[in-house]
Amino acid sequence: MRYNPRMTTRHAVAAIAALLLLAPLASAKPKPKAAAGGPPVLTRLDPPAGLAGVGKALRVKIVGKNFAKDGNIVTFGAMTLPILSSRNNGTEIVFEIPAKMPDEAADAPLPLADAKYTVTVKTDAGISNTLVFMVMAR
Repeated sequence: MRYNPRMTTRHAVAAIAALLLLAPLASAKPKPKAAAGGPPVLTRLDPPAGLAGVGKALRVKIVGKNFAKDGNIVTFGAMTLPILSSRNNGTEIVFEIPAKMPDEAADAPLPLADAKYTVTVKTDAGISNTLVFMVMAR
């Protein structure tokens, strides 16, 4: 602020107050934005089904859009899988379905049951639509 002989004390106080009020706004960092396209959208699972009891995890690719670069939370049935990263510009997530599912009622994990399991993805922008993965008996 430069000296102005016509500026009154009241003007000077108002100018200083305006500077003090606006200074934090000028230095504030913008908040990170959620995915530009909104919540995740699931298009398909690849493969859409797999064999149970093969003794190893089943690897599945979720294809869709609006996945976060990091921090995607995938649910498979009632199980929440570890936080996962996406690839191909937020259009794919690869996860593994374990050979055995944790069961709070049982002392040890149980083999995957022959059934349909829902799959969703959660990001900071919201929760996706649901797709179904079919686990089949050998």
